[in-house]
Amino acid sequence: MEVSILSVEDSTDESGATATYYVISVSKAGKSWTVRRRYSAFDDLRKSVSKEMGGLASPFPGKSLFGRADPKKRKEQLEAWLKELAAAVAPPGAAAALAAFVEEPADA
Repeated sequence: MEVSILSVEDSTDESGATATYYVISVSKAGKSWTVRRRYSAFDDLRKSVSKEMGGLASPFPGKSLFGRADPKKRKEQLEAWLKELAAAVAPPGAAAALAAFVEEPADA
């Protein structure tokens, strides 16, 4: 499986709240698709795989408590972490969590 983060998008809902999404390109078994995930989904994935694998060599960017994290730096760190995870020989539970995270959208 190959993964990369193509871009960072800000989206505003009806109430005016803004959320940041990471657009992830996924290639597996000759198929390619994209998914959009928020930082919180990456953090949930990190927590899930850390139970079985421990930490990865690539640092996982922390949550910004005040203000907004630098989107370019966070994108680079998340991408490095995700690529390392995708390349790792993961235990079944961690592999399943990654598969669910990058699952091809039903409308693709």
